[in-house]
Amino acid sequence: MRRRALTLITAVLLAFVHPVGYSAQTPYGPVIAVQGDHFTLDGDPSFLLIASYFDGVHAGAGAWDSDFSLLRSIGYRGVRVFPNWWGNICTGTYASDALMQADGMLNAATLNSLKSLLTAASQNGLIVDVTFNFDTVPGLTADEYKAAISSTTQELALFRNVVFDLGNEYNQNGPSDGDVVSIFQSVRSADPNRLVSASLTGNDGTASGADAGAKGFAFVAYHDERDTNGTWSTAVTASTRIGNIRAALGTRVVPIDYQEPMPFSKAPSGCGGDISSLQDVAVVSAKTKGAASWTFHSRTSFELRGTSLSGRIGTGAEYQKMIASANAAASASWGASAFRVSPMAVSVSASAGSGQLSLTQLGSGSAWIASSDQSWLHIAASGSTLAPTYTWDANASTLPRTGTITIAGVPVTVTQSGTRSTADFNGDGDTDLLWQHASTGAIAVWTMNNGGETPTQIAGVSFNPQVPAPWRIVGSGDMNGDGQTDLVFQNDAGSTTSVAIWHMNGVNQIDGQPIAGAPVIPSAWKVRAVGDFNMDGKPDLVWQNADAGNLAVWFLNDYTFIDGVSLSPSVVSDTNWQIVGAGDANADGKPDLFWHHRTSGELAIWYMNGITQTAGVPINPPTVDPQWQVVGVGDFNRDGRPDLIWQDTLGNISTWRMNGAQQISGVAFAPPTPGDPQWRIVGPR
Repeated sequence: MRRRALTLITAVLLAFVHPVGYSAQTPYGPVIAVQGDHFTLDGDPSFLLIASYFDGVHAGAGAWDSDFSLLRSIGYRGVRVFPNWWGNICTGTYASDALMQADGMLNAATLNSLKSLLTAASQNGLIVDVTFNFDTVPGLTADEYKAAISSTTQELALFRNVVFDLGNEYNQNGPSDGDVVSIFQSVRSADPNRLVSASLTGNDGTASGADAGAKGFAFVAYHDERDTNGTWSTAVTASTRIGNIRAALGTRVVPIDYQEPMPFSKAPSGCGGDISSLQDVAVVSAKTKGAASWTFHSRTSFELRGTSLSGRIGTGAEYQKMIASANAAASASWGASAFRVSPMAVSVSASAGSGQLSLTQLGSGSAWIASSDQSWLHIAASGSTLAPTYTWDANASTLPRTGTITIAGVPVTVTQSGTRSTADFNGDGDTDLLWQHASTGAIAVWTMNNGGETPTQIAGVSFNPQVPAPWRIVGSGDMNGDGQTDLVFQNDAGSTTSVAIWHMNGVNQIDGQPIAGAPVIPSAWKVRAVGDFNMDGKPDLVWQNADAGNLAVWFLNDYTFIDGVSLSPSVVSDTNWQIVGAGDANADGKPDLFWHHRTSGELAIWYMNGITQTAGVPINPPTVDPQWQVVGVGDFNRDGRPDLIWQDTLGNISTWRMNGAQQISGVAFAPPTPGDPQWRIVGPR
């Protein structure tokens, strides 16, 4: 009960705590993020030079303004702050106003100071490494520590210029390894985009890399082994240690933050410790070997109550070394595989195609690795060209789809449009109904509005011109890629069959001619569907032999026959099974085949990968009254999924709205009949 009461009291207090300049709505930048082995600020890859600011929470507003302005002016992009800092580290005196209290609650005044510090840092374009330490609050348990970090995570949600170290050298100072994992999971759950790590005591890099890799940290917070003006500062040693970290990370690629190299100075009260004066050498070593950030580690900021960092260092040796380190870092080449990538978002057509990215090399590393999260989107796995090409497959679905290419750690969003309906004759995006009169051969279209509960006819329009008998419509699609729906006709009145295409502008024919180079085949072969089965962005024809059950596809380039191949399987033994249309039933971007048994009424789908069946599944419900026949396939509720079009012997028409092989609902068209049952639906297919 005590804990709950304290929680409620603290929540009420914190609700009224607002730092100077704090807004409850606007996120604070610069936004720090990770791309591959480097950090970005507001999307721009940046090597980050950071300054120790241990006791900064207690410095106060005047100090923050002067310190942060100074740091930014000499080339620093961040500070490292301990909100649980000691009262006096040299004497081991605890602070009474640490952020965390022994019961896991947050000190409201210190939280306010922390938020004000972060706001001042944001206003000066700085990021802040907020490093928590477990050993500076007496009586604090691991559970209370976790609760306090969880509360802090929520309180700092708007500060996107912040990264977390969950436990400074936690293998020495606590909490336990398992507690760190639990805290990390808690933070990620509350704020999935927060960059989080936890540091170990000084090591050769292997332990730090392995720990970050095993736990999935966003970056490695590396603390150098301690010595005095020794080999730690040389390029050879930096290379070895970064190499050790990379090897221990395994396949993970994350930034290496040189969070605690050798310090410049002893503590203000003279409590000892090694010191070094080789910072300007060390930062160059780290940057050239691919570190993402480096901290000017100084004990001067151990005590900042009532003073400022800028006031303490003045213009003396430490100030001069900070400037020298910043200048050296600015002049050094960056060993990270850092690139600026353009564009970072592209829209592409439903047809197969290719594009090119532009990379600007920022680090000295010229090699990149890349990946795609979608099977239809392709890029080389690695390379060094600054103009890499990516490709995409055709999208047979009417739904758009999105994939992400990640190159050199930079995500590039690719949005591909859906294929236009194979029967949209007025360009409004809705699938229309194609008609042909069984006796006269007259052809017409119902333009449709498919946005309501019932797919409704807008108008009934005759095509111009009419087609002479015995030609009949067997499909439709944009055959020449001009954005208009064209018509496919077949004449099988003789012993052999002929196929022709009309290029259309709405309901008006532009031109028409037979398919050039097509083989002569017996009239038993019927065109059953139109779809892109070789994923080249151009509609193809699906054939079925009505006598023998053989199955094939003609690959086309508009009027031109390219090739004819058998489907796999290449035959159905029961010729009462007929293909009634094509559409992307399983939303994989590839057309599938719909089947209807003409005597039993059974229904099925073949899921296809090009010309090869990957699975055959029954449609649910699996049978219908044979008086009703499937006469087409198309999307009649704007969900991007192919639906079934039905017509019975009396001319009545309806649609099954489908989700893959599952019927969702069945509704009649409006009007529900053409009036004359001799008018038969012949598309879309």
